[in-house]
Amino acid sequence: MLWAMEYYTMNADEIGTELVFLKTGATKPYRFYDEQLREVQEMIPREFAMMNASYEYGDFPARPSQRECLSCKFAEVCSERKM
Repeated sequence: MLWAMEYYTMNADEIGTELVFLKTGATKPYRFYDEQLREVQEMIPREFAMMNASYEYGDFPARPSQRECLSCKFAEVCSERKM
């Protein structure tokens, strides 16, 4: 929504958005409110800075445990996983 507002120089109430359920093809209109958009707009630079800061870490040490490894998104490539 924020991108569309800037790109098309339109207000939020002039842009239609919808949630599309890929399995069924059903759609549901979704409305963004000014307060939500302000919160997201403030969050973006903060989250961007945190993501970029991760490049400064030299290593992401594994912390293997049976409970954690079961839901870890990096389990396929981890040499220390406990499954």
